[in-house]
Formats: sequence, structure tokens, C-alpha cells
Amino acid sequence: WTPPHFWALALYRSEEYEKVGVPMLPNVKGKKRTLVEMKIYAIILILLSLTAPLSYQNIDSWNEINFNINNSLIILNTMSLSIWYGLTVWKIDVMEEYDENDRMPSASHSFFISLSYLAFMFIALVLSSIGFEGSLISLMIIVILISRNMKSKK
Repeated sequence: WTPPHFWALALYRSEEYEKVGVPMLPNVKGKKRTLVEMKIYAIILILLSLTAPLSYQNIDSWNEINFNINNSLIILNTMSLSIWYGLTVWKIDVMEEYDENDRMPSASHSFFISLSYLAFMFIALVLSSIGFEGSLISLMIIVILISRNMKSKK
């Protein structure tokens, strides 16, 4: 989560960082290279979301994966959130025009979505610790969050 989140901030405020002389990846290696790095980390994040059910297992049985309906819901929750956030990284256009504040809008959008991503990931994981009902509630919250966000982008 951290690299694409932080580099989205660096991209959308790159002009400000450059003015004050703070070396950020977009200013040091370029915006295209930064976006490639962000996409790599977004893919890793999506793949790591498959491991979320392991955190609910007993430490003694870490090598035994128990596939049940709750673990499937946990994976669905974490994958949905990670793909949703990953898509915002994929939609960043380093060639887009800057807004009136001299900022990159798509990188700004990805940065702010990353804040929601982390908050709702924690909520989903805590609710999932309750069991099946908690996982189901978190899935409903995630569906509402993502659908509202996609609706507001139109």
C-alpha cells in the first residue's frame, strides 16, 4: 500500500516538491518510471490480499490452509478493495494536463482513494475477525463504497 500511496502524492505534488528541493522519485527518476514502480507494487498488493485469511489462523497451523466460506469472503473483501485501489493506480496518466493548482488530477484521485482503501481494509479485517457475519457485513460496506465511488466519478 505504501509505495503507490506515497508516490501518488509525490506525482500530484511533484511541482511543489521540486520547487523546495525535496528529491522525490518523480523528480529524480521521472514520472513514467514512478508510474511503472507504482503499478508493480499495486500488483504485489493485489496478490498479497490473497493471504489475508492466514492472519485468522492459529500460529501452530500456519502451514494448513483452511478454505471455508468465511475465508472466501475475506479474500473477496481484500481482493475487491485491492483491485479497486489498484485500478486508480492504473488510471494515472503522467501526460495529463495539470489542474488549476498545478497538480496531476489522476494521481491526486489515487492518493485520496488510498486513504479510503486503508481505512476500509482495516474495517473489513476487524469485522471479519467476528466470523462469517462480520465478513458479510464488510462485503456489503465494500460494495456500497466502491459503487458510490464509481457512481460519483461519472
